Amino acid sequence: MATFRDGQVSDLFLADDPSSTASAWIGPAGSDLAASEEELLEREVPTPVADRADAALARAVVHTDAELHFLPGDLVEGGDPAACGGIARPRDGVCATLRFSLEAADGT
Repeated sequence: MATFRDGQVSDLFLADDPSSTASAWIGPAGSDLAASEEELLEREVPTPVADRADAALARAVVHTDAELHFLPGDLVEGGDPAACGGIARPRDGVCATLRFSLEAADGT
């Protein structure tokens, strides 16, 4: 979620899980996104509200010019053991590719 706030996300890969109960907090700006209300309040975001995590992430995609890709259920459940790097499945049904690393942004 922090990578959305920093404008880093290029592509978001999201499991299509209508039964998900995961939640996130959002504010008025499209990139106001956090795992907790306190996190947004510390950033002086006015009146954060809770939302479904998948809906909050999709909203951030639209506001940050990222691209949204839905992951097939079998990949999320079973993963792909042959994947490059041995990645079995995306953690919590969410993964992203980034436009740049924080180190690149800092010039270090």
